[in-house]
This record gives sequence, structure tokens and C-alpha cells, in this order.
Amino acid sequence: MSPSDQELLSQLRWWLTLPPTNLIDRGDDIRFRHALYLIVHQTSAAILALHDRPQTLTFPSTLQDVTIGLDGLLNPVACGQRLLEMIGLADDRKAWSTAAGLIRAVLDLADSSGHEFIKPIEHIPKSPDLLHTLAVEVADRYRTMDGIEAIALSGSLGRGLADKGSDVDLSVFCRAVPRQNDRSTLIKHIVQSCAVKIEPACDTFWMDGSLIHIRYWISDEVTQVLMGPDTPPGNPFLAEDLQCCTPIVDDNNHLAEQQLTVRYFSPALIEAIIGASHGRLSHFRMLWNDAQGRDDRLHLYCLANQAVNDWLIALFALNHRYLSTPKWIATQLGAFPLVPERCLTRVTEIMGPLTSNDDPRWEILEGLWGDLLRLRDQ
Repeated sequence: MSPSDQELLSQLRWWLTLPPTNLIDRGDDIRFRHALYLIVHQTSAAILALHDRPQTLTFPSTLQDVTIGLDGLLNPVACGQRLLEMIGLADDRKAWSTAAGLIRAVLDLADSSGHEFIKPIEHIPKSPDLLHTLAVEVADRYRTMDGIEAIALSGSLGRGLADKGSDVDLSVFCRAVPRQNDRSTLIKHIVQSCAVKIEPACDTFWMDGSLIHIRYWISDEVTQVLMGPDTPPGNPFLAEDLQCCTPIVDDNNHLAEQQLTVRYFSPALIEAIIGASHGRLSHFRMLWNDAQGRDDRLHLYCLANQAVNDWLIALFALNHRYLSTPKWIATQLGAFPLVPERCLTRVTEIMGPLTSNDDPRWEILEGLWGDLLRLRDQ
């Protein structure tokens, strides 16, 4: 398999390591349904790659007629139908159980089930205050590495949305990403090596029953975001993180000053982000109509979730916020001044279980776009 196909298997392993049941427990149905959409894409692409039929993951999705293609394979058995069952279940726990079973079958097929992260480590709930203390302790370790300029809380802690089920997310801003060997040595002084995953720009490990995730951002990448205040950022994940993180190591206040640049959206930037998202709607609609005609429900489900994410990106921009993927939507929209009526209900209906190719979710999406454009023009 190619490196990209191996990365697909790695992503599937992580779903078993960090199952999205915490989203179910929190009632975060929007993010859970987005997770199922990702699993559809990743599982389908991994299975096809294992059978020498690579599938490129695209936006908008081109995962067309994959149900027929998957069900024509001998192993895993009836995987297309199992994916259809997964996206059609209204019970989130049953949907995840179906997804987890299929992921295990794919990993067994790839002979990858012995990976060290296949068994989840027990998560020990902590209050936000304790998570903050843990984050500061980790940051104090990381600040000793060469080239580190600032470290910030990100994720739910950085946004002030953490609860007892939260992880610790830290963003490390640096001139260059420290060498993987140096990072591995540092982490092994904190935790057992079997609980460590070192990637080119990320570190992940467990500490005192909490998952710690470190994301590295290079100074030149930050500069590129700041240089185009009227242009949508090339890396929306960095822009969102830069805007929403909370500095905890920032000796010269440089990170805090940079954040001021991305916290106000000019009218040109708002229009550019909304225009780009709205401009893709006609292509989404064409693919949607085609998938309806073929009763291709897996493709419809992927398109619906992608199109909602595009709409949410536009809505966030209207409220001077970046968005990469739908996270903490219910909480965040409650603080926005410009939100269509029944927004959460309608978004949930579009992203929810799909059992038929003939339902009103596309009309609901177009209604949301109409409301958003009216809010923009007020």
C-alpha cells in the first residue's frame, strides 16, 4: 500500500483508540455525524486500496456507487451494506458499534490489528481546572526544546469549553518543528513509550489518564496567515487555532499580538469566505441530484455532511470566526449575534441518519443558505 493508504489505516486505528462515544455522551450529535461521514470515506477508501482499487478522497465527495463496488468484494463481507446500515441508524451507539465492527474487519484484512493503539487507554475524567494544571505541566516540559517561541491551550480548553470528558490540546509555535527523536525522548520522561505516537507535526500521548495532543505550527506558516488579512487562509486549521487558542507560554507577548490580527474580519474577508462556500453549492447540487437518481445513499450522506460544513464555514465567517470542522457547534452558535432561526435543528436534520434518497435535507440546506445571505445583506 502507498504511504497515503497506510495513513488511512492509521486513521481507522485511531477511531478504535479514541472512539467517538464521548461525543454521544455529551449529546454532540453534529460532531458525531461528521465523524460517521469521515468513517464512511476512510473505510471505503481503505478497503478499495487493499483490493488495488485506490480511491481519492475529494471535496466535494466523488465516492460514487461505492456500495456496489464494496459489496462485490469477498472481504470484508457485505461492507457496503454495513456502511448503509451505519448511516441509517438513529441510535448513535448502534451506529458506532456497526462502524467499529467494520473498522476492525478492515484492519484484520490489512493485518494491522496488532497496532499498539488498538486498545483504548482508560480515560480518567478531570475538572477543567485539573486539565489546565496538567496542560501547564506539559507546556513547561516542551518549552525547554530549542526553537520554541510560544505554547497555547487549544481545543476545548483554549476556548473555555472544556468539561470532565475533555482532552488536553496544546499548540506549539516554533521556528522549526523539533526533531522527532528529541520529542520522543522528552515524552518518555513523562509517560511509558507504548502510549506515545510521534508524527511529523504532532505528538500524542496519555498522562495521568488524560489524552495529551501537541500540534506544531511553524512561524513561517503563521506569517503567511497574517500577511493576507482580506484573503481566506490557505490553512484554515492554523487560522482557527491561532484565533481561538489561549497563550500559556508567550514570554514576549508575540503570540497575543498576532492573535489580534485574526480576531477581526474585514468585509472583504467575510465576502471572500462566504463567496467561496456559496460558489461550491451549485456543484454540490449537481452531485446531489445525480446521487439521488442512482439511489446512492452513501454518496448522499457524504455530500450532505460536506455541504453543511461549507455552510457552517460561511456562517462562522459572518460572525468573525474561522472554522475547519464542526466542533462545539451548539455552544459556539449560542454566542453568535447572527444565526438563522432553528439553525441547530435544521443542521442536525441535514447531517442525521439517512435511509432514503428522497428526503427534504437538500431543501433544508438551501433554506439555510437563503437565511444566511439575508443576514449578510442586512
